[in-house]
Amino acid sequence: SESEFEFYLNDFLEKNSKALNILKEVEVNLKNGSRVNSCSKQRDAARIGILANESLLKAYKQNGSNPPIEVIELSNKRWNSILENCRA
Repeated sequence: SESEFEFYLNDFLEKNSKALNILKEVEVNLKNGSRVNSCSKQRDAARIGILANESLLKAYKQNGSNPPIEVIELSNKRWNSILENCRA
């Protein structure tokens, strides 16, 4: 059975991958001229990305090690930028 550290790390990896895949899908659709649901999908990706980062922080806490706070904060800043700038 997986430890709490492994649980949170796997949760981070799954959510981060899902968020990035959504953004790639939006990018492909935009390049193909389709803007349908692009903002709502980007916002979904941002929410998932923020949740992924929360899981990463929990994994570090479970492991008793110091997380790369600057990297995580920068990532959250990018995700929050999507939430703030994509309102349509």
